[in-house]
Amino acid sequence: QVPLRQDYGTKVNLFSHLHQYSRKKPLTQQMSIPSTVIHPAVVRLGLQYSQGIINGSNARCIALLEVFKQLIRDYSTPPNEELSRDLVAKLKPHISFLNQCRPLSASMGNAIKFLKKEISCLPDTLREEEAKEKLQETIDKYLREKILLAAEAISRSAFEKINDNDVILVYGCSSLVNRTLCDAHVKKGRAFRVIVVDSRPRLEGRETLRRLVRKGIHCTYVMINAISYVLPEVSKVLLGAHALLANGSVMSRVGTSQIALVSKAYNVPVLVCCETYKFCERVQTDSFVSNELGTASVPLSPPRCRPGRAALPCRSLPGRGAATRGKGGLGGTEALSLPLIPPAAPLSADDPDDLIVLRKGQAQLGGWAENKSLRLLNLVYDVTPPDLVDLVITDLGMIPCTSVPVVLRVKSVDQ
Repeated sequence: QVPLRQDYGTKVNLFSHLHQYSRKKPLTQQMSIPSTVIHPAVVRLGLQYSQGIINGSNARCIALLEVFKQLIRDYSTPPNEELSRDLVAKLKPHISFLNQCRPLSASMGNAIKFLKKEISCLPDTLREEEAKEKLQETIDKYLREKILLAAEAISRSAFEKINDNDVILVYGCSSLVNRTLCDAHVKKGRAFRVIVVDSRPRLEGRETLRRLVRKGIHCTYVMINAISYVLPEVSKVLLGAHALLANGSVMSRVGTSQIALVSKAYNVPVLVCCETYKFCERVQTDSFVSNELGTASVPLSPPRCRPGRAALPCRSLPGRGAATRGKGGLGGTEALSLPLIPPAAPLSADDPDDLIVLRKGQAQLGGWAENKSLRLLNLVYDVTPPDLVDLVITDLGMIPCTSVPVVLRVKSVDQ
């Protein structure tokens, strides 16, 4: 039995059905590592998820599959049991533990579903070592085809939409969007400018800014409240996605739907880059029923360009001098040597207290929990309706949002 994690703090009534955990009561506190059924590698991965060390849909899915490979290597079939049945049962508590550390992303859910199907389809005639070897090869093939090669195909397709002298607006930190822009500039020699839009409390756009400036791309950095000032000069908006739902809606980092809405008002085309392994059969029209309450956010002082001018957009010139090196998301890999894995941001907490912003060393919301009429809300995702998205760039080509059910049907037939 995996110990259940207790909810923390007082939640906003509209989102009271969602879990909100606290690091003050860690999930591993009641676990005895030598006797627990949870593999140590899974415990380590779960803690990395909950602390925000591994962040982003692709990075989390890659890390999950690598840990599952280790689980399969260390697994041995008990007497009088079949591997195809027993291994699936052994995976369940591990998946439950990871889900309590942080809710599984759509990409992770699809990968788990794929792996369970492959395990259950193993022939009984295979010896244990052969079956384990085959499963590891299957996982490697999934990683290579669905994530790595898919990103390469999307990057090549996106070249057609990026022209010289374009002004491209991006939001947050999408490893796929970052790779696409860097490849277009370095490999194709396209000369364009990027406006990086960011929002609190994660401020992930700072990492996007570092990566692009490191490659010599001219960038402008603004907060999300300033997008109406910069959109008149924008030629296209390029966004990443957490998942593409069956009704064509795009689930992505909170704030994405607002950017798409304002872009529509300014007649700026919105392009979404998304691998097909993130397509899911779930249908969702709002951000209330199914979402995630913020984990891994830290208190940060407001970014400043110049003293007294904190609210103005901050412009960065191209060149190596303005760049700083970031850690790799897994094992300290260089940020752009494997673009699908975003770097480990300095995210270490998962409490609502971390929404508090320090100003001049003082927390304006200090002691907020004692105020019974005050609630803090930190949503992770929002849902963008399909009519606000002009095009989805996938590894199968460029499609409209309404073609998601067709892709799902073709995938189910292929499998």
